[in-house]
Order: sequence, then structure tokens, then C-alpha cells
Amino acid sequence: MPILCILINIVILSIFFHKKNIVNPLVIFVGLWTIIIFLSYCKYYNLIAASDKSYIAIETGVIGFVFGYFIYQKIFIPKAYSIPTSINYIIVYFFFIVSIYSLVKDCTNTFSLISSGGDLSEIRSMAQDTSSILYSSRSNLDNAIKLYFVNPFIIFFPIIFSYEYWNNGVRKKVFLIFLILLSSLKVLSDGSRSIILYSIFHFIFIGFLLNKQKIQDKIREIKNTVNSKLLIVVAVFLLIIASISRLGDQSFIQNIYYYFAMEPRMLDYWMTVVDNNNSPGFGLASINGIIFPLIYLIKNIFSINYPSYWYQNVFLNINDTDKIWIDITNDHTTANAYVTVFWFPYLDGFYFGIIFILMILGICSASLHKKVNIYNNTVCAKETVLYSLFMQGIIMSFVRLQFADTSYALAFVYIIFLVFYKNKNKSINIL
Repeated sequence: MPILCILINIVILSIFFHKKNIVNPLVIFVGLWTIIIFLSYCKYYNLIAASDKSYIAIETGVIGFVFGYFIYQKIFIPKAYSIPTSINYIIVYFFFIVSIYSLVKDCTNTFSLISSGGDLSEIRSMAQDTSSILYSSRSNLDNAIKLYFVNPFIIFFPIIFSYEYWNNGVRKKVFLIFLILLSSLKVLSDGSRSIILYSIFHFIFIGFLLNKQKIQDKIREIKNTVNSKLLIVVAVFLLIIASISRLGDQSFIQNIYYYFAMEPRMLDYWMTVVDNNNSPGFGLASINGIIFPLIYLIKNIFSINYPSYWYQNVFLNINDTDKIWIDITNDHTTANAYVTVFWFPYLDGFYFGIIFILMILGICSASLHKKVNIYNNTVCAKETVLYSLFMQGIIMSFVRLQFADTSYALAFVYIIFLVFYKNKNKSINIL
């Protein structure tokens, strides 16, 4: 079954892949899952083999994504004009002030650990322990601020900064200071370095979107110089040497392999859990990132319990994927999370859920990709930022469906409705 999936994906890639289409959500999504299926099939380092059921689920989702993408490409008719959008700086400043307050408060709890010689791994362990002082010292208001403001802001602000920087915005220097301060406090408060990695990704990705032609011209210019060719040869040589030297670090290579090969095994296990429970989420799992903040707000305002069906069959199931560590190798190496983008739709409606949700993701990706490529990126600021955030979700599809995560889902909602505003008195002809 894995070989058949790989062959199907290669055919898909051969149809959609071409030079002008490299930064394309479909190509990246299908390419990523082709690599994961292949690495899983190899079963290196005693990796437990996944059943055909998980590969069928993956390929069903891939085909659903491609189908949705293809449908939108065929029916989309671009508007002849576009209304420019701009960043709402007041909203950004508000989120920043609230986030700094919350992160500084958390840092006061980790300061004693840092001052006694503790490292980031110890801080991370504290952040993952719900009984630690980080959690016990927070009030209900602190928890709400974290949920509704801080965590979503940490997701979307690196994209806002990247857009402001590459678009030569007047506040790019201020935003750079904000990002450095925000990243430092985030790392010191919970040991997580994800904000740094995401910042690098969005900075490169939006830089490419806004300067595509300049970058292509520069590459052509570099290729035509003798010194640059020599530099490229030296760089490749050093990269090869560095790669060979890495081979001695078996644990490093092994961990990287597991990160991109264990997904079918993880999906296989958690699909079996869903099958045994036989209580579908009816769409609630896939949009849990939006549902949970609403339920949390209602629960705390009216002092009522969580809806029992959602809590038992959706919330606890999702929570278990983070809490429970399962064997991924025959010598009992364990892992948690990494249930993939396909598990949440499967929890919602089994294979039909996978087809339906992945088809919607394909439609959304085609919509954003086409708008960003047709419209002027400097005009459609909101679409450009949304596209970068959506691409983050595509790349992280080997971990989970990002819209099931509250921070990501709220960041998406805030970008659409709060962070940008339309300049309604202006319109720019596109066609």
C-alpha cells in the first residue's frame, strides 16, 4: 500500500509541479506526505510498521486535498478590482501590551529556576507540568488572557512583522524590537523555541512573496559571476562535509528520522482508539480551535459544565493525544502528539470526514494561493499574511490539523476580522 500511495503522489506532483509553481500549498503538501510515507515504509531504527489502514487514510486525505484545490482552480473568477487592506496598529499595540504583561508575570515564576542554573529543558518541563507553579499561580483572568490574547498573538505577530519589514512599513524597526522582546520572554517563560522557528519561516516566506521578481533577477545575476559559482561550489562542499560529520551523531539522525517517519504509526494507533469508541465528533474536532474558546467563555460566564458529548468524545480524545505516550519502535521508544492532519477529520466522520475536511483545506489553499499570485501583495496585505499562516499549517500537517489548535485558529480569526482594515475609499484595478 505505501508504494501505491507514493506512485499516486508522484503522478500528482508531475502534473502540478513546475518552476513557477514551487511555492504552492498543493506541491508542498503532497511532497511532504510522499516523503513521510516513504520514510515510514523504510522502517529504520526498529520503527513499528503501520497498517494499510493508516496509509489509506493518508492517501484519502491527499486526494481530497488535491480534488478541492483543483475544483477551486477551475471555478475561480478573479475580481477586476481589489480594496487595499492595512494593518490596524492600535490592535497590534493592544495585543503586544497584554502579552508582555502576561509573559513577564510567567517569567517571575521561572526566574528562580534560571537563577539557580536551570536550563531551557527544565523550564520546558515546568511548562508541561500542569501542577507546576506556572499554572497554580494563575488566576482565571490570567488563563483567559493567555487563551484569547497571548497565545494567538505569538502565532500571528511574527507574520505581521515580516510583512511590515518587507513592505518597508514605517513601524518595521519598532516591530523588530517588539519581536525580540516577545521572543525572549516567550523562551524564558516556557522554554519553547517555536516562536523563533516560525519567525524565521515567515520572514523568508513573505520576503519571497513580496520580492519574487527581485530575488529571481538577483539569482540570475549571481549565477553569471565566476566568484559566485566558486562560492556555491565551496558552500556545497562544506555542506557535504558537515552532513558526513553528522553521521557520527546517531541519535541526532535517528530523532530526525522519527520526526518524519512515525506519523503513520501514530495515526494508526489513534485511529484504532476512534474505532473502538465509535463516537464521531461530527465536525467539532476539526474546528476545536474555534469551538473551545466559545465553550470556555460560556462555561465561565454562566458557571455551567462543558457539553458532555463534546467533552467526552472530542475534548478528552484530543487531550489524550498529548498526554499519552505510545511506542513507536519495537524497543519501546515513545512519542506523543503527531497524530497528523488526518486524525481530526477521522474523529469527526471517519473516512468521509477525511475527504470532506481535506477537500475544504484544498479549496482554501487554492483560494489564498490564487489571490496572492493575481493581486498585488502590497495591496492585499491581509491575504498575504493569511497565506503565510496557512502555509505554516500545511507544513505542520504532520503534527496535527492546525485549526483544531486554539492559538492557531484564533490567530486566523483575528487576522481576518481585527488585525486589518479595508481602505474603502480606495480601489485598485487588477485586470
